[in-house]
Amino acid sequence: MYIYVKVKAKAKTEELSEVGPNRFTICVREAAQRGEANKRVLEIVATHLGRPLSAVRIFSGHTTPNKLLSIKD
Repeated sequence: MYIYVKVKAKAKTEELSEVGPNRFTICVREAAQRGEANKRVLEIVATHLGRPLSAVRIFSGHTTPNKLLSIKD
């Protein structure tokens, strides 16, 4: 399964909101440096979907706010 995520780094509060089928907007407190925001996004998505962290990975968009995540079944 694939989901599309738009990330807002350095937000005041962490928030996950669903904007459509398999589309999310995620606000994280971490900065978009050294992969900190990406790591937190993966943790948030894994928790929200009830999957282990190892089942969620960034398929594309490592350096951009718009990401495509791959979720293993």
